[in-house]
Amino acid sequence: MRLFIALSFDKELKERIAKIQKKVKINSSKGRWVYVDNFHLTLKFLGSVDKNYIDDINKSLKKIASDFTEIKLKLDKLDYFPGKGMMRVVWLGVSGEVEKVKQIKLAVDKEMIKYGFAKEKRKYTPHITLARDVVFESRKYYIDDLIEKDLEYSFTLKNLTLMNSELIDGKRIYTPVGNFRLD
Repeated sequence: MRLFIALSFDKELKERIAKIQKKVKINSSKGRWVYVDNFHLTLKFLGSVDKNYIDDINKSLKKIASDFTEIKLKLDKLDYFPGKGMMRVVWLGVSGEVEKVKQIKLAVDKEMIKYGFAKEKRKYTPHITLARDVVFESRKYYIDDLIEKDLEYSFTLKNLTLMNSELIDGKRIYTPVGNFRLD
């Protein structure tokens, strides 16, 4: 199984993000766009994991979730990680209780080391991926103006989720394997 750990989103938040994504998409000539059902905030990518570890990983995530309360965030800005001649990843940033997100990420990293997963070396930037390998037709500042009002959206994240990532009929599908309420 190909697994990752995330803070999962409710339907209303996914629809808000999809609305922003659509405005970004119509101003690009190419890109690989994340499906609306797949929006989430990644904490840790685990990669290929033997099914025998899932129960133990879920026990660890349940413990972590019980140590934290819900997270209040706000959509913040459109940004990207650069690539060669394109924007490798176009994403939405968040503001609000970002430090709490980072604390949960740290707790996840610490627990996953027990199962042989290395700690991420790159600086962690909480973000919501909209697309990969994007080429824009419009200037980014034009798109920023276009989505400015849509970014005025606050939300609460309530669940720490272990997700399975599968490619089914050419479409990436994320399925929860464990879901734990932050309380």
